[in-house]
Amino acid sequence: MDAVSNDLNIQCLCTSLDRKKLFSALEAETGADFFSKYFSESHTATISDVPVFIERRQMQMMQDIIAAVEAVAMTDAYQQAVLDGPPQLQSIALAPSGSSWDMIST
Repeated sequence: MDAVSNDLNIQCLCTSLDRKKLFSALEAETGADFFSKYFSESHTATISDVPVFIERRQMQMMQDIIAAVEAVAMTDAYQQAVLDGPPQLQSIALAPSGSSWDMIST
């Protein structure tokens, strides 16, 4: 990590994330009720409670991964696998491409 990102991460007097409010919003937007349990039990480190500042290079790497996942999700084979899968997957309304990431780059 570069010096600027490191300094920002060390010195940030940031407000902590209100997880309950976040999960309520996610559930309201998607109609799915598993977010709180999923991110509170088995995937606790997926969402940070405070902002994490990263380098542009790190952000680009994440955006490349997101683009690759979105490209796969647009394929007929993947969409058919979702339709053939459990009903819970079929009922989730997907967000527009690239809309689910909030990153700050230094």
